[in-house]
Amino acid sequence: MHPNDGYGFACTDCTDRGRQELTVYDAANNHWKDGVKQILAIGDVDGGLDVDGDGVEDVAGHPDLLVNDGEFLWLYYGSLDHRLDSDREPVLLAGPDDPIAESASTLNEVTLAATGDYNGDGREDLLVRYDRPDVGGLYVFHGRAADEGFDISLTDRTAIGSNWSINTVPRFTAAPDANNNGKFDLWATTPGNGRLRFFADYTAAGHTTVSGVSDAFLGYQSIG
Repeated sequence: MHPNDGYGFACTDCTDRGRQELTVYDAANNHWKDGVKQILAIGDVDGGLDVDGDGVEDVAGHPDLLVNDGEFLWLYYGSLDHRLDSDREPVLLAGPDDPIAESASTLNEVTLAATGDYNGDGREDLLVRYDRPDVGGLYVFHGRAADEGFDISLTDRTAIGSNWSINTVPRFTAAPDANNNGKFDLWATTPGNGRLRFFADYTAAGHTTVSGVSDAFLGYQSIG
């Protein structure tokens, strides 16, 4: 984890704040040791924890992570001690046969993005794009209540785009509310000329596209 220095850069050798390793107590919970397709900071999906059941929050909420190892999707809950299994074990959200992977053979064929609270129910949601040249479905999988907090539903989803194949949109990322109007936004590159486009107020019903004017983003491997 590299902290933001306040000027648009992630600190690598800051004098007052350094990078922090995120790890696990139990080595069996390390699902990134052999390499992963994507790690995504999705926000605090579970909130604070009431450990003793007295109705008072005992453990403050921290940002959580999704780890896509190319075959399985894991949800890790953040904690104050930077251990991703300190308060709760990681949760297996999806694998080759789950709806989030649709007809893909593995999760190596999807790109994930953090939408924030897409549907306004107070829970973090997940944006999923199927990375195929001919099929570019874009879906929001919604957060839901779980036994000890929240997780991501594999059945409750909203289709918001159909022309988002890797041939049409090589790279994209979600900006939960870039223009501060309470609506979900997207950034995406175009094929060929490598321009960066901003999609404002993106919903299943439509959006506003602000076209980019520069080809400076040609050749980049990801946006995040």
